[in-house]
Amino acid sequence: MREGLISLVSNLVLSFLFIKFYGIIGAAWGNTLATIISSAYVFYASAGYFKLKQTDFLKTSFLKPLVISLVVCVILFTIYFFFSQIVISKSAE
Repeated sequence: MREGLISLVSNLVLSFLFIKFYGIIGAAWGNTLATIISSAYVFYASAGYFKLKQTDFLKTSFLKPLVISLVVCVILFTIYFFFSQIVISKSAE
């Protein structure tokens, strides 16, 4: 319930302020920042609920998926780079 209210209030305030100055891009930034604020609160509340230190909870919940995502990103970028070089070399012939 609290996270919903935090998300709602922060989204309304930030979006209103940013839309006033930046238009549709401001709406996107306001929504993004509100989501980050809401997610940070959920993270803090979850760590308290599970009675874990926030650093331990961060390591177990986010570090492993982050490392896996980075490894997959490097692999996909390498594949993309390799195939783009093949396509460029064939089109140059």
